[in-house]
Amino acid sequence: MVSRSRENDDGEIGGRPVRRSRLPGLFEFDLNWTPDENPAVSGPSIASALKEELGLKLEPRKFPSDSLTIDHVERIPTKN
Repeated sequence: MVSRSRENDDGEIGGRPVRRSRLPGLFEFDLNWTPDENPAVSGPSIASALKEELGLKLEPRKFPSDSLTIDHVERIPTKN
């Protein structure tokens, strides 16, 4: 779940998930939830679905992470 959900960056859960379950291995499962941006369809949020269907609980925490910030870029002229 963690590796696939990271593709969405901050997405539905408001941050990147950090695996703290201590369960080894990778898991494949189907999760039924409704995206927050689609109020026309009723269904559980992703946090509710994780808890109800898989018994997993999302807890907001802050962890240090590496990042790279580019604040300025200039094009270097080249001769043809």
